[in-house]
Amino acid sequence: MTRLDLDSLGAPREIEALLEADRVLMFGAGNASRGMARYLRDQGKTVAAYLDNDPARAGSRHDGVEVMAPGAVHHPDLRTLPIVVSTEAQTAVGRQLLDDLGVPLARVF
Repeated sequence: MTRLDLDSLGAPREIEALLEADRVLMFGAGNASRGMARYLRDQGKTVAAYLDNDPARAGSRHDGVEVMAPGAVHHPDLRTLPIVVSTEAQTAVGRQLLDDLGVPLARVF
């Protein structure tokens, strides 16, 4: 599995910072996301939505939660939530969030 190159993105994010949020976004609506989503739910957190680059997934549901296009990071109800990159393409998705979508690094986990 590819790992996000945290050295190139800045200081690693601590899990404690993520757990401060009540709701989170998960980027990746596939098998790679299930374990982390389960962990977050066990911690009392809500997965507000999944983001996915596959246009065919937009509007569907993953583990009972809506799947949205990546641009949803700017939706008024979602634009301050932390984003957990839960896909094997972590480096590419990290760059997409930061460079293409302009998401602040503080939101990306």
